[in-house]
Amino acid sequence: MSLSQSYDFDDLETYKDVFDNVHDLLHIIEPDGNIVYVNNSWRKLLGYTIEEIKDNRIYSFVAPEDADRFKRYRENVLNGKHHDEQITICLISKAGKRIHVEGFVSAKTNNEKTTYTTGIFRDITRRRDNEAELKRVYKELETREKNLQQILFYAPDAVIVIDHQSIITHWNPKAEQVFGWSHHEVIGKSLMQLIIPEQYREAHETGMRRYLTTGQAKVLNRSIEITAIDKSKREFFVSLTISTTYQTDQVAFIAFIRDIDEQKRMQRELDQHRAQLEASNKELEQFAYVASHDMKEPIRKILMFADRIHDEIATVASEQGKVFFEKIQRAAARLSEMVDGVLANSTLKAE
Repeated sequence: MSLSQSYDFDDLETYKDVFDNVHDLLHIIEPDGNIVYVNNSWRKLLGYTIEEIKDNRIYSFVAPEDADRFKRYRENVLNGKHHDEQITICLISKAGKRIHVEGFVSAKTNNEKTTYTTGIFRDITRRRDNEAELKRVYKELETREKNLQQILFYAPDAVIVIDHQSIITHWNPKAEQVFGWSHHEVIGKSLMQLIIPEQYREAHETGMRRYLTTGQAKVLNRSIEITAIDKSKREFFVSLTISTTYQTDQVAFIAFIRDIDEQKRMQRELDQHRAQLEASNKELEQFAYVASHDMKEPIRKILMFADRIHDEIATVASEQGKVFFEKIQRAAARLSEMVDGVLANSTLKAE
């Protein structure tokens, strides 16, 4: 598509059919920026008709933030500079879409006079969008990785990561505190030789082989209580949870470990105290049963003889004497009821 006939463009007429069918964006611009020719790819991508392009300068189709930079670039080309330097600019389509293009501008001279410049550009909008999206994804992954590292680093539990060969690749500060080994002392070494008691090592190796071969696991993703050893070879109880992860496309294992030795010790002491208390209670119940049973007979006799004495002195005792005697009977009866209560309680607990 030619927009101007003020110059003799022999090459344009010769290769016009070729230019109009290439995928790259081609344009021919007069030194002052007036558009002489744009090919079909240029016109279709930006969505303008011939009439809308005619009598316009190329800078009117360039995004405002790139217009001055593109003008300086063309001026350098017109002055014989940067003739092989590539430039990236943003064009604005008729619909307002921003189209990023990349290419070169070269100058055409005739009798040492520049007559026009030719631009060959390719649409890189999708590539830039993909690069921007990829950059965003990488940034998001980087942020997540940093957050994960922070979580693992400051976790209240010991966090240990091992590869498929049980080699330690991560050892957080809490693991240093729990096991006594520093990060630098354990990285690259076998977990089994450092913290797994000898009686569990064969089971550990068997479990690793089974999972790597069949994908079956008995201890993954659940908490178990087991013993571990620290740098001093002290064996102590821990709560262990293991999950799988990946490192460089290889399966790895992440363990969350909490020292529960003090908790287990306190539980053992509590169980011992509870057992002692239960034994003491049984002894006390037995004593109460025997004692109350033995006390029943003397009380029964006190009541029996008190009744007989009451019958014999009923006619000769003074009023005050009768009152005192009735108090003795009531006290003895009350004591009998109390002993019956203790005996009944002891019998109930014994059953």
